[in-house]
Amino acid sequence: MPYTLRACVAPGCRNLVLKGRCAVCRRAYAAQRGNPSAKGYDHAWLAIRAAVLLEEPCCRVCGTEQAPAHVDHILPLSKGGTHDRGNLQRLCRACHSTKTLRDRGGFGR
Repeated sequence: MPYTLRACVAPGCRNLVLKGRCAVCRRAYAAQRGNPSAKGYDHAWLAIRAAVLLEEPCCRVCGTEQAPAHVDHILPLSKGGTHDRGNLQRLCRACHSTKTLRDRGGFGR
């Protein structure tokens, strides 16, 4: 089966790949984003997240019990939110995506 090579999706890169970014651009993108631990998502976060998922069996917005569940910061960390329990809620994937877009200035304002 023949494979079609495409240009790397990183702006300005001319390397050919099967899909997505080339290895060089993948490393640069990962370095730019930082690792989860550096952003505060460490072992303590994993424990807090597990507790929220146990305490809240349903999505707080639509009430569904579908998986995968996301633990959402009501006030995003980027806007001064914290990992405090009062700032966390369980959301389904669809509600989390919608809220994230709204928080970032997308639709639904």
